[in-house]
Amino acid sequence: VPAYVQTAASGDMFEIRSSQLAQKQSKNSQVRDFAQRMITDHQASTAALKKAVQDGAAGTTVPADMMPRQQQMLRDLEHADAPAFDQLY
Repeated sequence: VPAYVQTAASGDMFEIRSSQLAQKQSKNSQVRDFAQRMITDHQASTAALKKAVQDGAAGTTVPADMMPRQQQMLRDLEHADAPAFDQLY
């Protein structure tokens, strides 16, 4: 259970933060709309994960930081130039 919680939480954090970045950086309205759906869906997923951990996974906590792979992917997005951003996202 702890490994799943770590992986799921990290994935949600990445999707939320990368989608927030997409809403700011993308010029494409379809990309921004998709990003909003990702934010909404992954915020709900995070809330459900936190509730599941609280309700039944004694000794397990939801991490506050992304795993290294997701951290690197977010850095790549943060440093992408405008023409490459939508493709990379």
